[in-house]
Amino acid sequence: MIARHIYWLYSGLIVTFILAFFLLTPLPIFVFDDAYVYFNYARNFAEGRPFAYDLRNIPSEGFTSMLFMLLLVPAELLRLNPILISSLINMTALALAVVWLGQTARATGLLSERAAVLFMALLAMLLIRDESIRLLMFSGFEAVLGILCATGIITSVAYALDNQLSPRARRHWLSVFFMMSFLAHLVRPEYLLISALGGALLLWRSPDRSALLRRVAIFALVMAGYYSFKLAVFSDLLPTGFYRKVRTSGLGLEYIED
Repeated sequence: MIARHIYWLYSGLIVTFILAFFLLTPLPIFVFDDAYVYFNYARNFAEGRPFAYDLRNIPSEGFTSMLFMLLLVPAELLRLNPILISSLINMTALALAVVWLGQTARATGLLSERAAVLFMALLAMLLIRDESIRLLMFSGFEAVLGILCATGIITSVAYALDNQLSPRARRHWLSVFFMMSFLAHLVRPEYLLISALGGALLLWRSPDRSALLRRVAIFALVMAGYYSFKLAVFSDLLPTGFYRKVRTSGLGLEYIED
């Protein structure tokens, strides 16, 4: 049995190892062309044109991930390189996802604490050697952030069903589950399918269904508020390509030429 503070120390070292590898190892950067759509939206948001693709300030949901775009806005406010910031977001997301998967293995009893640490270390080494992961890391896209949110859903379900935790702790993890479900939806709407599977498992196995149903009701209200906001801003409930409302401008070329 590993002491709790030692386990978290090992987890922190694994996170540091992943971040250090991607920051210090000379790796090629593969930024996809469509990533500049994110950068344009973030720049216009920072300059007082929220959700607009170009200077005409016409709101449109031409980005795949609301959350990823919003995370890029502070970088534009501080005039930081959006390619660097998007890569840092993905690096951090990958590192935390590895730790959360180790926690899931512990919470479900699949692995002991010592085995979970070895699992995280091995998974980290395999992931940083994978060419597809390296491509996603520097793509400027939200794929790795989505992995983190999906992992958060899985981890929170595992802890919410952990009989070794107190009822209060399990209710806390129920709240985390719905928070991660909402964030995952902001990354990609289809991640709600993962949330639905997790919710079905919680409904089947959770010892505190009343607490679960209360959180379901709150989650439904939050989702209704979010879609009301989308309808008010975009006049549409579904993501709309910027080309439906806004023609392509030359703004994206500024990033390419720089």
